[in-house]
Amino acid sequence: MISSYLGKSEAFDSAVADFAVNCADRVEQDDQAIITVVKSGRIEAKS
Repeated sequence: MISSYLGKSEAFDSAVADFAVNCADRVEQDDQAIITVVKSGRIEAKS
């Protein structure tokens, strides 16, 4: 049913893919920031 609204263009597919890549990039940046702060001793991490 949704496909009739989206049509045959790949615009939606591209937008979802771009969103996913941007989210993954942000998660990697956030992870690196947390690692940096933990290594500096500013916060303690427990697993």
